[in-house]
Amino acid sequence: MFDFSKIVKFGSDGLVDQNATLETFATALGEYAALQKSDSEATSKAVAAVVEKNPVQSVFTLDSLATLAALEMGAGAGDLATLTERCKDHIRHTPALYKIAKGRNGGVQIVARMKPAASA
Repeated sequence: MFDFSKIVKFGSDGLVDQNATLETFATALGEYAALQKSDSEATSKAVAAVVEKNPVQSVFTLDSLATLAALEMGAGAGDLATLTERCKDHIRHTPALYKIAKGRNGGVQIVARMKPAASA
């Protein structure tokens, strides 16, 4: 549940000032959206940097790729788990760059490094 107490503005009559509250919310939402975009770009760059630093490797485990990317972002003991999870989400939701295969020979495959399938 959203905590409205941080953005609700009251008028001189003690009632909620809807216009002032909406203005405060719009500002907070804009800041949040900008932060999300910045975080997403930083995550994308970190994962790409790990891939670039390992030019021969075409398959990573999801955990190793995400953890290395989080460390690339400067993660420390306090935020390693959070940044690793953010990196995993990025990898999972970018199928044009990363394909996740399960089972034997599974892992995160770098799409650009995948060998084309043999034609029949």
